[in-house]
Amino acid sequence: MSLLRVGLSATTIEPALTNGRLDGIGVYTSALAQGLPDQGCKVEGFSFIPVGKRKLASNLSLSRPMAMPFPVTALRDFVLRGLVSTSAKVDVYHATDYMIVRMSCPVVATLHDAIPQKYPDWCSPRLRTLKNWIQRQAASKDWALEVPAAEIDAAMLEFALERGYFLFVGTLQPRKNLDRVLDAYLSLPLSMRRERQLVIVGRPGWRCETFVARMQKAMSDGERIVWLNNVKDEATLRRLYGGAGVFVFPSLYEGFGIPVAEAFASGVPVVTSNTTSLPEVSQGAALEVDPLSPGAIAEAMRSLAQDSALREKCIAAGRRRAAELTWERTAQETARVYHSALSR
Repeated sequence: MSLLRVGLSATTIEPALTNGRLDGIGVYTSALAQGLPDQGCKVEGFSFIPVGKRKLASNLSLSRPMAMPFPVTALRDFVLRGLVSTSAKVDVYHATDYMIVRMSCPVVATLHDAIPQKYPDWCSPRLRTLKNWIQRQAASKDWALEVPAAEIDAAMLEFALERGYFLFVGTLQPRKNLDRVLDAYLSLPLSMRRERQLVIVGRPGWRCETFVARMQKAMSDGERIVWLNNVKDEATLRRLYGGAGVFVFPSLYEGFGIPVAEAFASGVPVVTSNTTSLPEVSQGAALEVDPLSPGAIAEAMRSLAQDSALREKCIAAGRRRAAELTWERTAQETARVYHSALSR
């Protein structure tokens, strides 16, 4: 069987265009670029060069440049309405980054979420740069490997943490629902708050000023809250998961929710939302709660902190679920979509 020639949008992974830093879409695209060859695909990358920066085309190392910048191509497609298309000598083109244009071959597009359309108030005008920074990671075989206790202990010492804390991971922004996470934590019994810290790992994002002020006020009042806004590498993040007692992620909206999968793979019981994509990710392995109810979030946090049988049940279910959420499976399912598009 001949290889399926796949054109893959590479703007989000091309070092010359990203300064070597991948956002969530970049991680997804990179994983496909690495995994599709094992599924009978020959991958060729294509990148859009920003307007006025055509000289960057000579610096591309993973892809070839598109003929015109994306805004120009999109305008052409709108005005000419299919009379002209972008040529590429591939069997199918996969747009992973919302930069969808008319091609001379079938096009497959990945729409990661509908946040800008459904909840525009949650989005920065530069939404892409404020995508959840932690989506640079993904559940995989590496995450399922146990982190040595000595490494976790070193992280506890470095960040002044005590094992068993409540952990949140993600960019500080409205849809992450951190105000209610803070409300839930502060409503827990004082004895539990003295025993378990609330650790928030993530950089400041869009419209987080009020929450940051609230969090810092609680910290100055003596609450055991730790904000880590400078965690930059996967190894450190895995150690922080390893020291957690409960992972708390009652987001209001997620296109997927990779931190939940990371917590599952790390053997941490999870509290998450019963809305949007999160129940699909969880598949019953987490305690799913109404994200609009601080009381429900707090009760789930308390239950996982105190009920050892429930903890073990959720940890085991989470590990089983994480084993199903691999990039290899993603590549397999994606290759099936390509063949389906070609058979139409």
